[in-house]
Amino acid sequence: MKKKLIAGLVLGFITLVVFGAIGDFKKLYGLAVNFNAWLFIPILALSMANYTLRYGKWQYYLHLLGHRVNPWTSLGVYYTGVGMAITPGKFGEVIKSSLIRATDGVQEYETLPVVIMERLVDMVSILLLVGAGLGTVMRSPKVLIAGVVLTGVMFFVFLTGPTGRRVYKLLGRMLLKKLDAGHIDKAMQNQRILLRPVPFLISTVISLLAWSCEAMGMYLVVLGLHGSISVPDAIFIYSTGTLAGAVSMLPGGLGATEASLAVLLGPMGMRIFADGSHAIAATLLVRVCTLWFAVLVGIVAFGVMRKYLRTNSETRVTDSDNQAGNLQQS
Repeated sequence: MKKKLIAGLVLGFITLVVFGAIGDFKKLYGLAVNFNAWLFIPILALSMANYTLRYGKWQYYLHLLGHRVNPWTSLGVYYTGVGMAITPGKFGEVIKSSLIRATDGVQEYETLPVVIMERLVDMVSILLLVGAGLGTVMRSPKVLIAGVVLTGVMFFVFLTGPTGRRVYKLLGRMLLKKLDAGHIDKAMQNQRILLRPVPFLISTVISLLAWSCEAMGMYLVVLGLHGSISVPDAIFIYSTGTLAGAVSMLPGGLGATEASLAVLLGPMGMRIFADGSHAIAATLLVRVCTLWFAVLVGIVAFGVMRKYLRTNSETRVTDSDNQAGNLQQS
């Protein structure tokens, strides 16, 4: 997992340098300096709204499976997972299954289906947002078609018995846990519960709201750079960039998302900006306030959770020692 995070950070640095060179570092610096810093407050608040809404979906899934976990420790677990956005395909988010076992005693095979369903539902919601925008902007549906194909493959992989079982074995190995046939049967059973029509509809609505929040953050970034954009166009552009990153399967969609956003915002795309430097500046600011802010939130949450687990472990050891002393005295 550590190697995947480092690879994501390295790729992120390379992406920043490449797009900085294309956009002209001097021009980008001038645009960043003149950006209204007060706008970062609502933009980052919208990003936090995205994470918190998706945390609500995580809690809803756990509730459906009968797990009544501490909402505060669960929040820390979820925010730690948010920081795994720079791992390929966000597969690093399986760390949530290990952490929730450590905090609340829920076994990994019980919650791995939750992590998988989160990814599937997020893909469906992004596809819906892109599809809704295609009708108004009359753009090529190539990225949408690729997204539909990828989502279809994901559903096939996770829902068909033999293939799905192999995926759970692989995820178990990622967590250094060997899942036996009984564990995988339970995981597949939980997956079927989460795929029921009502839970699927509710979670999709939550995801639509969550990703719309980040799209509104991009809307504010464009306004801060004196661009002119409508809310529907902002949602379409941001969703298309997010989908392109997901289809690429690169860590955090790095490179693919930036390229899609810069093209759509610039003179070769929807002409939100008349020059490429403004489009790239908007792209990089959006990514700082979404992807890299998520990584920061994840790092902070992981630090808090590690301290919490260490403190709890020391408390349990102290309690055990006290109980042993009391028994010896009696």
